[in-house]
Amino acid sequence: MPTLIFAFLMTLISLGAVILIVLLGLQAERRRSTARQETLYKLLDKGVYDYRLIRPKKRGHALLGWGIVFTASGLGILAGLASNMDPSVLRNGLPGALIPMFVGIGMIIFWVVLRKIANGTNGDDEPVILEKGADAPIKPPASMG
Repeated sequence: MPTLIFAFLMTLISLGAVILIVLLGLQAERRRSTARQETLYKLLDKGVYDYRLIRPKKRGHALLGWGIVFTASGLGILAGLASNMDPSVLRNGLPGALIPMFVGIGMIIFWVVLRKIANGTNGDDEPVILEKGADAPIKPPASMG
């Protein structure tokens, strides 16, 4: 009976921790978006419109992260199979270890290729300064500093 109570309490604590982590992440995202919106309003009051504050540029590291996760899990499965004394276990389980490992390596290679292609195509990220006047043209600044 005490084992069941302990298992129930550990399950309850684990679920509570997951819910707490999700809530903390949502709260941090809300604070970040509120600060970004306040900064946008302050810049608009000064006559500067920076479109990067409305929709921030994505960093694009998710593919790299998942590639590392898949590669590490494939290597972990391979190490677990290799530690077994029976060589037939390694021979029979090798595809189960190599598939996630090669998927992860493929994701990492694809991320590297995308980074090489995207380096030369960044474009003009200068904010737009609005002139004080009714019919004044919108022009990009020479520099923000």
